[in-house]
Amino acid sequence: MALELVTIVLLLVVIAIFYWVLSNYFKTRAGRYKTNLSPPKMDEAHNSITWLKAFISNIYQDGIYTDNGYEKATQLLAEAEKAYGERNYTLAIDLVNKGKEALLKKN
Repeated sequence: MALELVTIVLLLVVIAIFYWVLSNYFKTRAGRYKTNLSPPKMDEAHNSITWLKAFISNIYQDGIYTDNGYEKATQLLAEAEKAYGERNYTLAIDLVNKGKEALLKKN
């Protein structure tokens, strides 16, 4: 009787260890195949900020920055970069669009 009880307990321990090893193996294996995809808003915000930086740089190099809202656009760009850093992508996109409007506005 005691031998049967020890055998059953030992069998349960082996099954528990086997289950634990397999579950950890599949968890780590599944973790390897996860991709780090960025959300679409993050990409759009990054592209918008990069575009506005390039546009402001071109305007500055051409020397036409005084009458096209250059100061307002650079201020909005700084705010957009801060919002992007805080992962507020929608606000960053809105600020960049306002910066574009400030630059493209006819005086």
